Amino acid sequence: MIKRFLSGCMVFLCVFSLTAAVSAAPVSAKEALAEASDGEIILSETVEYLEDGSYIVTTLSEPEIQPMSDTITKIKKTTKYTSDNVPIYNLRLVASFNYDGKTSTCIVAAEMPYIFNKSWQITDRGAQKSGNKATGYVKVRFYDNGVATSHTDSITVTMTCTPAGVVY
Repeated sequence: MIKRFLSGCMVFLCVFSLTAAVSAAPVSAKEALAEASDGEIILSETVEYLEDGSYIVTTLSEPEIQPMSDTITKIKKTTKYTSDNVPIYNLRLVASFNYDGKTSTCIVAAEMPYIFNKSWQITDRGAQKSGNKATGYVKVRFYDNGVATSHTDSITVTMTCTPAGVVY
């Protein structure tokens, strides 16, 4: 029980420090990428191109220091860009999992959305954990000179942990 309590405290501290690290607003995509890698090890990056020319970049990373040997923390960040390579908004999902080789359980899931383009506003956001899975989402709406339009968008980010501690 003490081990689980200590594990939870370490995870909380890790999530808290990651939240504090992203509170400063980057002003360009290059700065956003540099900031995302401070204190993190980037494990993978994928790019999805959309029909309208915009695209979504998703990175999976982990903190340089993991809390405990049977607990793993990962960060998945998804950023939506315009066709002109300008970031619109992103969502960082931070999740921690316990694993023992037989089972795995998500113990913490926290979402951290960020709007780069102030014409967009967050209308809904959230995170949940269920079994070995963490899910975060953000919904945004475009405003034209302060007036809400019907143009909306959303990102959902999911992480799953295997019993061996592999997160994807």
